[in-house]
Amino acid sequence: MRTFFITGAGSGFGLALSRRVLASGDALFATDVQVDDLAERLGVPVGERLQVAPLDLARPASIEAACAAAVAWRPIDVLVNNGGYAVFVSQRDADMDAIERMFSVNVFGQARVTQALLDSVRSTRGVIVNLSSVAGRMVFPESGFYAASKFAMEALSEAQYVENAPFGVRVVAIEPGSFDTNFLARAAQESPPRRDDSPHAPQFEGWDERKLGMLVPPQPPRWVADAIYEASRHVQGFQRVRVGVDCRAILRIKDSLSPDDWSLLMGAIYGGPALQSDDSWLPLHPVLPQAVPEALRGSLTLAARSGHLAWWNDLEGGPQALAAWRAMPQAEDEASS
Repeated sequence: MRTFFITGAGSGFGLALSRRVLASGDALFATDVQVDDLAERLGVPVGERLQVAPLDLARPASIEAACAAAVAWRPIDVLVNNGGYAVFVSQRDADMDAIERMFSVNVFGQARVTQALLDSVRSTRGVIVNLSSVAGRMVFPESGFYAASKFAMEALSEAQYVENAPFGVRVVAIEPGSFDTNFLARAAQESPPRRDDSPHAPQFEGWDERKLGMLVPPQPPRWVADAIYEASRHVQGFQRVRVGVDCRAILRIKDSLSPDDWSLLMGAIYGGPALQSDDSWLPLHPVLPQAVPEALRGSLTLAARSGHLAWWNDLEGGPQALAAWRAMPQAEDEASS
C-alpha cells in the first residue's frame, strides 16, 4: 500500500485521482481549501487509509501545518501537486496583483509543498507528480501569465529530478488538454472582464474562434486521474505525460517545428504576418504535399483531421492544400489511442 498526498483533492483532477487512489487500496492524505465533506464525497471514512486536512496554497502557514500532519501520519510515496487555477488576460490589460496571487498558488505554493515533503518522499524513494498543462508547452492569446506558471512547473519538475535522482526520487509532469472540470468556470471568476477600450478588442472574437478550434470538447477527468496513477507506478526516472486528444495533437505538431517556427506559426494563426513560402516553412505552409517530408505527413494529416489547420482557408492556396491533404491515405491517429 502506497501513501499519496494530493493538493486540490476536492474537485476536478484531484477528486478523480483521490477516488482512484482509494479504489486501488492505497492510502491518501487529501488536502484542499475546504475539506468539511471531502471524506463523505470520497466514500471512505477518515482513519487508516484516509486523512483530510485544509491546505490553502496561498498561505505558507496552512501549507506547513498540513504537511507536518501528513508526515506525522505516514511517509509519503507519491506527492501530487495538483492545486491551481488560471487568470486569462492579455499582458497589456493585466492586473498584476491578480497575477501575483495566481503565481503564489500555482508556483510558490506548490514549491513550498514539495519542499516540506521532499525528505519524506526521498525516504520512500517515491514519486513527485506535478500538474502542468498543454499550456506548459505553448501559449494562446491571453494565456501568457497562466502558461508562464505552468512553464515554471515544467522547469521545477526537471530540477526536482536532476537534484533528487541520486536519492531515487522519480518525477512526472502531467500535461492535460481541455477536460470537463470547473477549470474554465474558476478562470472566468478570477479573470477580469475584457475591456471594450482595449487595443485588442477587435481581435477578441478571432482569438476565441482559433483557440476553440485547436481544443476538443472537454474530455473526462478520469483520463488524467488514470494517467497520473499509472505513471506513478511505472515511471523509471523522469517522464512527461500528455493527456487528451487535443494536447497530443498540438504538441505533436509543435515538436515537428523549431521553437522559433512554432511561435511564428502561432503569430500567423492569430493575425500576425503571413507565413513565407521558404524552406523553413515547408512542413506547415500551404504547399504541394509532395514537397513535405514523408516523416511529417502523419502529423499534418492528424492536424487537418482534428481541425488544427482550419485557418489555412484564410491563406492563398490554403483550400487546395487542405483538399490535397484530405485526399492522402490516412495515417494512424496516435492521439486517439
